Amino acid sequence: MIKRLFLLLPLFLALTGCMDTSAVLQVRKDGSADLNVKFFPDAGALGALAFRQKPEEGESPSLLDTVLDLAGEAAGTAAPQMFNPFRKEDLENVARALGAGVTLARSQKITSEDGTEGVLAVFRIPDVNRLRLGPVDIGEDGKVPANPNRPWAYAFSLKRGAVNTLAITPPDPKQVRGGVSIGEAMGGAQDIPGFDRLAQRMIQNARFRLQIQVDGAIEKSNASFPVAGRKDMVVLADVKLATLMQSFGMKRMMTVSKPSDLAPIAGKNTPGLLLERPDRVLQIQFK
Repeated sequence: MIKRLFLLLPLFLALTGCMDTSAVLQVRKDGSADLNVKFFPDAGALGALAFRQKPEEGESPSLLDTVLDLAGEAAGTAAPQMFNPFRKEDLENVARALGAGVTLARSQKITSEDGTEGVLAVFRIPDVNRLRLGPVDIGEDGKVPANPNRPWAYAFSLKRGAVNTLAITPPDPKQVRGGVSIGEAMGGAQDIPGFDRLAQRMIQNARFRLQIQVDGAIEKSNASFPVAGRKDMVVLADVKLATLMQSFGMKRMMTVSKPSDLAPIAGKNTPGLLLERPDRVLQIQFK
Protein backbone atom coordinates (compact mmCIF):
# COMPACT_ATOMS: atom_id res chain seq x y z
CA MET A 1 0.00 0.00 0.00
CA ILE A 2 1.25 3.49 -0.85
CA LYS A 3 0.41 6.64 1.02
CA ARG A 4 1.16 10.27 0.26
CA LEU A 5 2.94 12.32 2.86
CA PHE A 6 2.20 15.98 3.44
CA LEU A 7 5.74 17.38 3.46
CA LEU A 8 5.30 21.14 3.49
CA LEU A 9 3.63 21.30 6.88
CA PRO A 10 4.28 17.89 8.47
CA LEU A 11 1.90 17.99 11.42
CA PHE A 12 1.69 14.23 11.63
CA LEU A 13 5.48 14.09 11.72
CA ALA A 14 5.47 16.61 14.54
CA LEU A 15 2.88 14.61 16.46
CA THR A 16 5.18 11.61 16.38
CA GLY A 17 8.49 13.39 16.73
CA CYS A 18 8.03 16.88 18.19
CA MET A 19 10.59 18.31 15.78
CA ASP A 20 11.94 21.86 15.67
CA THR A 21 12.86 22.27 12.01
CA SER A 22 14.48 25.38 10.56
CA ALA A 23 15.27 25.58 6.84
CA VAL A 24 16.85 28.20 4.60
CA LEU A 25 16.68 27.85 0.82
CA GLN A 26 19.65 29.74 -0.64
CA VAL A 27 19.05 30.50 -4.33
CA ARG A 28 22.03 31.51 -6.47
CA LYS A 29 21.94 33.63 -9.60
CA ASP A 30 23.05 30.69 -11.75
CA GLY A 31 19.92 28.73 -10.78
CA SER A 32 21.52 26.33 -8.33
CA ALA A 33 20.53 26.30 -4.67
CA ASP A 34 21.25 24.83 -1.27
CA LEU A 35 18.61 23.88 1.26
CA ASN A 36 20.13 24.07 4.73
CA VAL A 37 17.98 22.38 7.35
CA LYS A 38 18.49 22.21 11.10
CA PHE A 39 16.59 19.41 12.83
CA PHE A 40 16.21 19.47 16.61
CA PRO A 41 14.12 16.51 17.80
CA ASP A 42 12.57 16.66 21.25
CA ALA A 43 14.75 14.27 23.23
CA GLY A 44 11.91 12.97 25.39
CA ALA A 45 9.51 12.36 22.51
CA LEU A 46 12.22 10.85 20.31
CA GLY A 47 13.31 8.47 23.03
CA ALA A 48 9.78 7.38 23.84
CA LEU A 49 9.15 6.47 20.21
CA ALA A 50 12.54 5.08 19.27
CA PHE A 51 12.60 2.66 22.18
CA ARG A 52 8.91 1.92 22.65
CA GLN A 53 8.07 -1.76 22.95
CA LYS A 54 4.91 -3.72 22.35
CA PRO A 55 3.01 -4.47 25.55
CA GLU A 56 3.42 -7.96 26.96
CA GLU A 57 0.58 -10.45 26.58
CA GLY A 58 -2.27 -9.41 28.81
CA GLU A 59 -0.86 -5.92 29.30
CA SER A 60 -2.90 -2.95 28.12
CA PRO A 61 -1.26 -0.81 25.41
CA SER A 62 -0.52 2.82 26.22
CA LEU A 63 -2.31 5.65 24.45
CA LEU A 64 0.88 6.36 22.51
CA ASP A 65 1.07 2.73 21.35
CA THR A 66 -2.55 2.81 20.21
CA VAL A 67 -2.14 6.10 18.35
CA LEU A 68 0.96 4.93 16.51
CA ASP A 69 -0.50 1.55 15.64
CA LEU A 70 -3.63 3.11 14.16
CA ALA A 71 -1.53 5.60 12.21
CA GLY A 72 0.62 2.75 10.99
CA GLU A 73 -2.39 0.84 9.75
CA ALA A 74 -3.60 3.95 7.92
CA ALA A 75 -0.20 4.29 6.28
CA GLY A 76 -0.15 0.64 5.30
CA THR A 77 2.70 -0.37 7.61
CA ALA A 78 2.64 -2.66 10.63
CA ALA A 79 4.91 -0.50 12.75
CA PRO A 80 5.19 3.21 11.91
CA GLN A 81 8.78 4.42 11.85
CA MET A 82 9.45 7.98 12.88
CA PHE A 83 11.68 10.13 10.72
CA ASN A 84 15.04 10.31 12.44
CA PRO A 85 17.44 13.02 11.19
CA PHE A 86 20.35 11.20 12.84
CA ARG A 87 19.95 8.41 10.26
CA LYS A 88 21.68 9.19 6.97
CA GLU A 89 19.27 7.03 4.99
CA ASP A 90 16.35 9.14 6.26
CA LEU A 91 18.08 12.32 5.09
CA GLU A 92 18.78 10.76 1.70
CA ASN A 93 15.07 9.95 1.50
CA VAL A 94 14.34 13.66 2.00
CA ALA A 95 16.75 14.49 -0.84
CA ARG A 96 14.85 12.21 -3.23
CA ALA A 97 11.59 13.80 -2.14
CA LEU A 98 12.84 17.29 -3.04
CA GLY A 99 13.20 16.60 -6.74
CA ALA A 100 15.34 15.25 -9.54
CA GLY A 101 19.06 15.64 -9.03
CA VAL A 102 18.87 16.76 -5.40
CA THR A 103 21.51 15.17 -3.20
CA LEU A 104 22.50 15.19 0.45
CA ALA A 105 25.75 17.19 0.33
CA ARG A 106 26.61 16.73 3.99
CA SER A 107 25.18 16.30 7.45
CA GLN A 108 26.67 16.93 10.87
CA LYS A 109 25.61 16.90 14.48
CA ILE A 110 25.01 20.31 16.03
CA THR A 111 23.96 21.67 19.42
CA SER A 112 21.49 24.49 20.04
CA GLU A 113 22.07 27.31 22.51
CA ASP A 114 20.03 25.45 25.13
CA GLY A 115 22.08 22.29 24.69
CA THR A 116 19.69 20.31 22.51
CA GLU A 117 21.43 17.96 20.09
CA GLY A 118 20.39 18.08 16.48
CA VAL A 119 21.51 17.71 12.89
CA LEU A 120 22.42 20.18 10.16
CA ALA A 121 21.70 18.74 6.71
CA VAL A 122 22.70 20.48 3.48
CA PHE A 123 20.82 19.43 0.36
CA ARG A 124 22.44 20.38 -2.97
CA ILE A 125 19.97 21.46 -5.68
CA PRO A 126 21.57 21.73 -9.13
CA ASP A 127 18.54 23.43 -10.70
CA VAL A 128 15.99 25.25 -8.54
CA ASN A 129 13.52 25.01 -11.42
CA ARG A 130 13.25 21.28 -10.68
CA LEU A 131 12.75 21.71 -6.94
CA ARG A 132 9.38 20.61 -5.62
CA LEU A 133 7.90 20.91 -2.13
CA GLY A 134 4.83 18.81 -1.64
CA PRO A 135 3.52 15.28 -1.10
CA VAL A 136 5.21 12.30 -2.73
CA ASP A 137 4.31 8.64 -2.94
CA ILE A 138 6.16 6.50 -0.42
CA GLY A 139 6.80 2.89 -1.36
CA GLU A 140 6.09 -0.14 0.81
CA ASP A 141 9.73 -0.13 1.88
CA GLY A 142 9.24 3.35 3.35
CA LYS A 143 11.52 4.98 0.76
CA VAL A 144 10.89 7.70 -1.78
CA PRO A 145 11.50 6.36 -5.32
CA ALA A 146 14.09 7.98 -7.57
CA ASN A 147 11.36 9.61 -9.67
CA PRO A 148 8.48 10.10 -7.25
CA ASN A 149 4.93 10.69 -8.42
CA ARG A 150 3.85 14.25 -7.60
CA PRO A 151 0.11 14.86 -7.74
CA TRP A 152 0.82 18.45 -6.73
CA ALA A 153 3.60 20.52 -5.19
CA TYR A 154 4.99 24.00 -4.73
CA ALA A 155 6.98 24.81 -7.88
CA PHE A 156 10.02 27.07 -8.18
CA SER A 157 11.00 29.05 -11.25
CA LEU A 158 14.03 31.32 -11.73
CA LYS A 159 14.24 33.64 -14.72
CA ARG A 160 17.72 35.09 -15.08
CA GLY A 161 18.47 38.56 -16.39
CA ALA A 162 19.65 42.01 -15.37
CA VAL A 163 17.10 41.57 -12.63
CA ASN A 164 16.49 37.94 -11.65
CA THR A 165 12.96 36.80 -10.83
CA LEU A 166 12.25 33.89 -8.53
CA ALA A 167 8.65 32.70 -8.56
CA ILE A 168 7.25 30.25 -6.02
CA THR A 169 3.93 28.87 -7.21
CA PRO A 170 1.62 27.13 -4.72
CA PRO A 171 -0.43 24.18 -5.95
CA ASP A 172 -3.79 24.96 -7.48
CA PRO A 173 -6.35 23.47 -5.06
CA LYS A 174 -8.63 22.70 -8.02
CA GLN A 175 -5.94 20.44 -9.47
CA VAL A 176 -5.21 18.54 -6.26
CA ARG A 177 -6.10 14.87 -6.49
CA GLY A 178 -5.81 12.19 -3.85
CA GLY A 179 -4.68 14.36 -0.97
CA VAL A 180 -4.57 12.64 2.40
CA SER A 181 -5.84 14.70 5.31
CA ILE A 182 -4.13 14.67 8.68
CA GLY A 183 -7.14 12.87 10.14
CA GLU A 184 -6.97 10.16 7.46
CA ALA A 185 -3.25 9.76 8.12
CA MET A 186 -4.02 9.26 11.81
CA GLY A 187 -6.38 6.41 11.00
CA GLY A 188 -8.96 7.39 13.64
CA ALA A 189 -6.44 7.81 16.45
CA GLN A 190 -7.70 11.36 17.00
CA ASP A 191 -11.01 9.95 18.28
CA ILE A 192 -9.37 8.11 21.18
CA PRO A 193 -10.13 9.72 24.57
CA GLY A 194 -7.08 11.64 25.74
CA PHE A 195 -5.63 12.15 22.25
CA ASP A 196 -5.91 15.94 22.58
CA ARG A 197 -3.71 15.94 25.67
CA LEU A 198 -1.18 13.61 24.06
CA ALA A 199 -1.01 15.75 20.92
CA GLN A 200 -0.54 18.96 22.89
CA ARG A 201 2.29 17.41 24.87
CA MET A 202 4.02 16.03 21.79
CA ILE A 203 3.90 19.29 19.80
CA GLN A 204 4.51 21.85 22.53
CA ASN A 205 8.06 22.50 21.24
CA ALA A 206 7.44 21.67 17.58
CA ARG A 207 8.13 24.36 15.03
CA PHE A 208 8.55 24.58 11.26
CA ARG A 209 10.45 27.46 9.62
CA LEU A 210 11.29 28.00 5.96
CA GLN A 211 13.07 31.11 4.72
CA ILE A 212 14.05 32.01 1.15
CA GLN A 213 17.43 33.69 0.70
CA VAL A 214 18.60 35.04 -2.66
CA ASP A 215 22.11 35.71 -3.90
CA GLY A 216 22.10 39.51 -3.91
CA ALA A 217 19.65 42.18 -2.83
CA ILE A 218 15.88 42.01 -3.25
CA GLU A 219 14.68 44.82 -5.50
CA LYS A 220 10.96 44.05 -5.32
CA SER A 221 8.74 41.37 -3.79
CA ASN A 222 5.12 40.72 -2.86
CA ALA A 223 6.22 38.65 0.16
CA SER A 224 4.05 39.07 3.23
CA PHE A 225 6.97 38.56 5.61
CA PRO A 226 10.32 40.16 4.73
CA VAL A 227 13.02 39.48 7.32
CA ALA A 228 13.77 42.61 9.35
CA GLY A 229 17.24 43.98 8.73
CA ARG A 230 17.86 41.71 5.72
CA LYS A 231 17.71 42.70 2.07
CA ASP A 232 18.08 39.16 0.78
CA MET A 233 15.55 37.08 2.72
CA VAL A 234 11.81 36.49 3.17
CA VAL A 235 9.80 34.02 5.26
CA LEU A 236 7.63 31.42 3.54
CA ALA A 237 6.50 29.83 6.80
CA ASP A 238 7.28 30.04 10.51
CA VAL A 239 4.76 27.96 12.37
CA LYS A 240 4.66 26.86 15.98
CA LEU A 241 2.42 23.85 15.79
CA ALA A 242 0.94 24.39 19.24
CA THR A 243 -0.18 27.85 18.10
CA LEU A 244 -1.57 26.41 14.87
CA MET A 245 -3.53 23.82 16.82
CA GLN A 246 -4.98 26.51 19.10
CA SER A 247 -5.94 28.71 16.14
CA PHE A 248 -7.59 25.95 14.11
CA GLY A 249 -8.77 23.59 16.81
CA MET A 250 -8.15 19.84 16.83
CA LYS A 251 -11.25 18.84 14.85
CA ARG A 252 -10.66 21.34 12.08
CA MET A 253 -6.93 20.56 12.00
CA MET A 254 -7.67 16.94 11.18
CA THR A 255 -9.29 17.99 7.87
CA VAL A 256 -6.17 19.74 6.56
CA SER A 257 -4.71 18.06 3.46
CA LYS A 258 -3.27 20.94 1.42
CA PRO A 259 -1.88 24.46 1.94
CA SER A 260 -5.06 26.15 0.69
CA ASP A 261 -6.90 24.68 3.69
CA LEU A 262 -4.83 27.06 5.82
CA ALA A 263 -5.78 30.15 3.78
CA PRO A 264 -7.88 31.71 6.60
CA ILE A 265 -4.76 32.17 8.73
CA ALA A 266 -2.23 32.84 5.93
CA GLY A 267 -0.71 36.25 5.20
CA LYS A 268 -1.42 37.54 8.70
CA ASN A 269 1.29 38.63 11.11
CA THR A 270 0.28 36.46 14.06
CA PRO A 271 2.84 35.69 16.78
CA GLY A 272 3.97 32.11 16.39
CA LEU A 273 2.11 31.69 13.11
CA LEU A 274 3.52 33.14 9.87
CA LEU A 275 2.38 31.50 6.64
CA GLU A 276 2.66 32.97 3.14
CA ARG A 277 -0.63 33.16 1.25
CA PRO A 278 -1.29 29.96 -0.75
CA ASP A 279 -3.57 31.74 -3.22
CA ARG A 280 -0.94 33.66 -5.18
CA VAL A 281 2.51 33.30 -6.72
CA LEU A 282 5.29 34.64 -4.48
CA GLN A 283 7.53 36.87 -6.61
CA ILE A 284 11.05 37.90 -5.61
CA GLN A 285 13.09 40.15 -7.91
CA PHE A 286 16.76 40.46 -7.06
CA LYS A 287 20.15 41.36 -8.50
